[in-house]
Amino acid sequence: MSSTAKNVCSAITKKGDQCRNRPMHNSTYCWNHRAQAKQAGQSPRPTVLDVVSALLDHPVVRLLLVTVGLLGIISVVSDALNIRTSLRGNQPETEFKKVVDAMATTQADQLVLLQTRLPSGFPPNTAVPTPLATPQVHRMYGFDCGIEAQVWGEPQLGVVEHATKDLGVHWVKFSVPWKLIEPTQGTRNWTQIDAVINHLSSAGLGILVTVSKAPDWARPANTDWGPPVEGVPADPGTLADFLEAFGQRYSGRVQAIEVWNEQNLWYQWGHEPLDPGRYVTMLCRAYQAIKAADPGMVVVAGALTPTGVNDGAVAIDDVAYLQHMYAAGAKKCFDAVGAHTSGYNNPPDAKYGYSNPAEPSFKNHRSFFFRDTMESYRAVMVANGDSGKQIWPTSFGWGSSLKSIPGYEYLSDNTPAEQAQFTVKAYQMMQDWGWIGPSFLWNLNYAMTDPGTELDAWSILDPAGKGRPVYDALAASANDRNLLCLGAGAVVADRAVTGR
Repeated sequence: MSSTAKNVCSAITKKGDQCRNRPMHNSTYCWNHRAQAKQAGQSPRPTVLDVVSALLDHPVVRLLLVTVGLLGIISVVSDALNIRTSLRGNQPETEFKKVVDAMATTQADQLVLLQTRLPSGFPPNTAVPTPLATPQVHRMYGFDCGIEAQVWGEPQLGVVEHATKDLGVHWVKFSVPWKLIEPTQGTRNWTQIDAVINHLSSAGLGILVTVSKAPDWARPANTDWGPPVEGVPADPGTLADFLEAFGQRYSGRVQAIEVWNEQNLWYQWGHEPLDPGRYVTMLCRAYQAIKAADPGMVVVAGALTPTGVNDGAVAIDDVAYLQHMYAAGAKKCFDAVGAHTSGYNNPPDAKYGYSNPAEPSFKNHRSFFFRDTMESYRAVMVANGDSGKQIWPTSFGWGSSLKSIPGYEYLSDNTPAEQAQFTVKAYQMMQDWGWIGPSFLWNLNYAMTDPGTELDAWSILDPAGKGRPVYDALAASANDRNLLCLGAGAVVADRAVTGR
C-alpha cells in the first residue's frame, strides 16, 4: 500500500475512533452510542438512523439491495470486457490474445496492458478525419540507424556530418520550432533552416524533423504562457498551412515529418486539457497538407512520453493515449508511429518485473523499460489492424552521469560501459524485430552545446567533441557489420492509399 493510501486509511480509522468515543451531540448519534443505550435498557428517541435501520430489516428492501448488488457486479464485469474490446478493436478474441501473449510473458504484464484506460471524466474524442480526396503514398524505409543532433550553427553542422560518416549513420533528426519560423502569421523566415537542410541533404543524410511549439498568435486564449509550457494551435488549419509550405519548400530533401512532440504531457500541450481526439484532428489536417505538398514524405505520429501518470491533467498513460488515437480515426492519418523509449537504468531486453537489488529504483512500471514500451505500442497497432506500419523510435537511449542530477538520479546507475552496451543491444533488438523503421539515438552532441546539463548525460560526444565509449561501440559495431545500418536506409515500399 502506498504512503498516501496508508495516510487516508489512518485518517478514516481515527475519525471512526472519535465517533465511537464521543457522547451524543444534538441530533447526531454515533452507532456505538446507541448500542450502549440499548444495552443499558434505555429507549432513546427514534432518529433518522433508526428509521433507516428498520427499513433495512424489511425483506422486500433486502431483496432490492441484493438485486442492486448483482447489477453492480455485472457492471464491473461489463466494464472490464469493454476495456478489452476497446483495446482490441475489431480483432477476434483469439487474435487479440496472441498479440497480448506475444508482448507480455507474465500475467502482470497482460493486466497492465488490458486495464490501461483514460481517466474518468475525460473529454470525448471529437476527431472526424476527412477522407483523402486523392491517392497518397505510404512510403516505408528499411530499418536504419539514425541520431538526434543539435544542428543550429555552422560548427555543429560540421560535427554532425563528420560523426554520421564515422558511425555509418544515414539519418539525422532535429527539432523545428514552428514559432521561430513564423512568429507572425503568414510571415516565415526560412534562412536558418535552409542552411541546415541544404548542408545535411548535400551530405547524403536522410532527414526527419519534429515540428512543434506553436507561435503565440496561433495559440488559444486558455493556454498557459509561462515556461516551460509550449502550446498547440487553436485552429489546426494554421499548422496545416505551415506544414504544406514546409513540405513544398523541402520536397526531396526532407524525408519525414513528425507531427508534434509528447502531446500526452501537460507542458507540451499548453497546459490545456489533454485530448487525444483533438490531437488526431490536428494530425489528420497535417497529414493531408504534407501529402499535398509531397506525397512521398513520411508522416510520423508524434511520439508520446512513456508514463504511468494517467490523471488527464499532468499526463495520460502513453499506451492508453495511443489506443484512443486509433479510436478517434488516426489510422488514416500517419505512415509510422513515433516512440520515445528511454531505458532509465534497465537493460534493453529487461521487462517489467525485472529487479536489481543494487539499483532498486525505476522498476515499478512498464514505462521504465525500453522493450515494454516498444512491444506495448506494437500490440496496440496489431490489435487495430495496423501491423503493416512501422514504429519509428524518434528518440531513445540511456544516459550516464558521474554526478547526481536532481530528477535524473538513475543516470548515476549507468556506467559509460553500460550505456554503450545497452545502446548497441537496443539497435540489434530493433533490427531483429522487423517492424522498426529508422531509429534515432538521443543524442549526438548536446554535451558540446549544453555541457553540465542532463542533456549532456545522453550525448555520445563529450564537450570537446571526442567520442565517449558509446560512440566508439557504435562505430565499431557498424564497421564490423554487426549492425546492418550501412545501405539499409533505402525505400523498401511505396504503396498508394486512399484510406487505411
